[in-house]
Amino acid sequence: MRVSRLTIAVILLVTMVPAGPAAAAPFDADPLELVPFADTVMRVYSQGTDTWEVWTCSVPDHSPTLDAASIVTNLESEIRPYFEWLSEGAYSPRFTVGGAVASNVAIAFGAPEAPFATD
Repeated sequence: MRVSRLTIAVILLVTMVPAGPAAAAPFDADPLELVPFADTVMRVYSQGTDTWEVWTCSVPDHSPTLDAASIVTNLESEIRPYFEWLSEGAYSPRFTVGGAVASNVAIAFGAPEAPFATD
């Protein structure tokens, strides 16, 4: 059986390179086990309680189909329990009605530009 030079080089390389330090388990730095290798990235998530305000916006010629109160009801019944379960009780978002705003700028749905572009 003939062994190629490349095969021999790879075998030598693998056997001669010293082993590095053992890799850390992905969630060692995150007790909630939400972000792997959290110690290598900026922490951008919360623990405890965050309050989120829900706002609606009405525009000319269009009526919103949902109001902020019904959105909050849905978020509180579906989203909050999900995050509480996922974080094992360490994170609990709360949703409240922020209010409603109205625009006087008509928006064509499906318009290729951003509706609030200034140029």
